[in-house]
Amino acid sequence: MLAQLPADEYPNLAAVAGELVASGFDYASEFEFGLDLILDGIERVHETA
Repeated sequence: MLAQLPADEYPNLAAVAGELVASGFDYASEFEFGLDLILDGIERVHETA
């Protein structure tokens, strides 16, 4: 993923991404957490409709 990020166009994003990767960032875990938040929100909206 980092290879596709042009660091000269997005230097701050590239720096943050590099730190996350170096710290053992787990994309799958973070994706699952975010997806759960979105699905919970959709469920609540659906329940009140």
